[in-house]
Amino acid sequence: MKKGEQIMKRLISTAIATLVAVCFVGPLSVASADSTGSEKQKQEYVSTAKTKPLLTDELQAFPGMEVQVVEYELAPGWVGGRHYHTGDVFVYVQEGEFVVDLDGEGRKIFGPGQVYHEAVNLKMTARNGKTDKPTKILLFQVGKKAEPLMIKAD
Repeated sequence: MKKGEQIMKRLISTAIATLVAVCFVGPLSVASADSTGSEKQKQEYVSTAKTKPLLTDELQAFPGMEVQVVEYELAPGWVGGRHYHTGDVFVYVQEGEFVVDLDGEGRKIFGPGQVYHEAVNLKMTARNGKTDKPTKILLFQVGKKAEPLMIKAD
């Protein structure tokens, strides 16, 4: 079995465990509140990175839930906008250096072959840590059906 296949099997296993937890604990909230406590209008964030959607599919065992798999190519020196994800995200770094600046957690850096898990609603900024070559990542997200992949952070 190839290394990539092993990693995808682990990602799927982790995603299924997350789904089971969601089913028993209840749905995760993706709303954010301002200082008055009222819900802000959510606006989808669209990455400027080169994207290649690979799969969006409903999970039959978990009605109302779906998986999205997207490959991203981040140009040298690329920095994305501040956003959060509407479901648990698993990122596999195929090549280059993937850097995330997480609210409350600081900066994390991942290289080829490493996998990163990001919890739902965690505000962050992603970037290519290299200025001389692209970074390629495979993003695997499990969340509510028809929710946007990413929401702009305030």
